[in-house]
Amino acid sequence: MTAFATPNAPSDGAFDGRHARRHRNRDAVVEAVVDFMAEGDPQPTAAMVAERSGVSLRSVFRYFDDLDSLMLAAIPAFCARYAPLLRLPVVPPGTPLAERIDLVAAQRVAMHGVTGRILAALSGRARANEHIRAELERVRATAVRDLALMFEPELADRTEADRRLTLAALHGATQAESWINLADRHGLGIAAQRAAMRRLVAGALGLTR
Repeated sequence: MTAFATPNAPSDGAFDGRHARRHRNRDAVVEAVVDFMAEGDPQPTAAMVAERSGVSLRSVFRYFDDLDSLMLAAIPAFCARYAPLLRLPVVPPGTPLAERIDLVAAQRVAMHGVTGRILAALSGRARANEHIRAELERVRATAVRDLALMFEPELADRTEADRRLTLAALHGATQAESWINLADRHGLGIAAQRAAMRRLVAGALGLTR
């Protein structure tokens, strides 16, 4: 018996094409949000995202239930795009402490120049969204691990309680809100931001510079 295709039934090729187009459009929506974030706008409207991505407003909400779910997808995409900015480099053993402090200050100032206001704004949204909160917690945990590795020689002989306290102080000195305070509230330029952050890091370590 000869088998006949059902009239108007989509072929596998047509299905694959629609599937690929859906993924391209979804990716375009996410990348549009990442673009807005990079430009300093962490809360674009759905209409703005649709226009930037070239995807219809209806399709935006076909791919994402709401703006929070869209933002949740954009956070890892944003981190992937700016990965070189987000992580402290691994330094050779024996690198002088002063050099490591300078490196941390320079890297954090450069990083927050791109990500600082975005992370601060997302922290506000995280209060009402546990998924965004969990994503930001992963970012925070990575930052603390990087600081622990950078200042491992200075932390090695401390008690566990003092080590935790020092890491908390280091993280507080170098997080987005600290940079916003230096850049926006005090109006410091980049060189002065670095100098101030060096002092903050040294103070967190219990040093005087």
